[in-house]
Amino acid sequence: MNISQQVYRVLTKRKYNRNKPYLAGEILKIIDKSLSLNEPIKLVGFWGVGQKDKPNWADEESCKFLYDLNKEIKNVYEPGIEFTFVFANMHGQHNGYQKESINSYTKGMIKIFNRYSFTYVYLDKLWEKYQITFDKINLILEAKPEKWWDEILERDAIEKNAACRNKKYPPRIAAQKYYIMRNLEKEIFEKEFPGYIFHAFSDPRLQIVLPNMPTLYFYGRESWSNAPWFVDHKKMT
Repeated sequence: MNISQQVYRVLTKRKYNRNKPYLAGEILKIIDKSLSLNEPIKLVGFWGVGQKDKPNWADEESCKFLYDLNKEIKNVYEPGIEFTFVFANMHGQHNGYQKESINSYTKGMIKIFNRYSFTYVYLDKLWEKYQITFDKINLILEAKPEKWWDEILERDAIEKNAACRNKKYPPRIAAQKYYIMRNLEKEIFEKEFPGYIFHAFSDPRLQIVLPNMPTLYFYGRESWSNAPWFVDHKKMT
């Protein structure tokens, strides 16, 4: 087994992944190219926001979980992984969370990211660059034909998530706006992060709202599928 195959085997371990990757062949190509340049393997994904105004044990454990994955990769390939996160502050605003709480939480996460050498960018800056606004999302929604939403295969799952997370709109409207938002954001990732592997603490069924990039579906932490930013309870002992 060559080094590329060893890296791929670690990167897709069941310990870290809740399902098989999307576009696995492209992941191997990215690994091969990174090795040929002796550069870190670049991964990018969202770091979301919930109702918390500061990180807690779940956020810390998720970062440590990814750090441990990187340590395993470095045992095979020394440059390891370069993790980049996009703070989904605009998703938080869509869900009705307060800007002050979002800013406080992300500032706390930056301190954790710095300890693990993770890099980051804020989604609002990318929205500005690609001219995405809430007004634009509303206009797109208003222009949709009457039964367009009935044709979206995963609409029930998106609405279910919206019902749990969105404090601003009824679940169906929240889900529709979220779906449009995420489709607009696909261009951002495909243009800003060429040669990256996308990763998500996400159910593979929701690939419909993710960029069309090679994708890894990570656990939030070992054996836990929930995204850390939505975990706001005390750790069970």
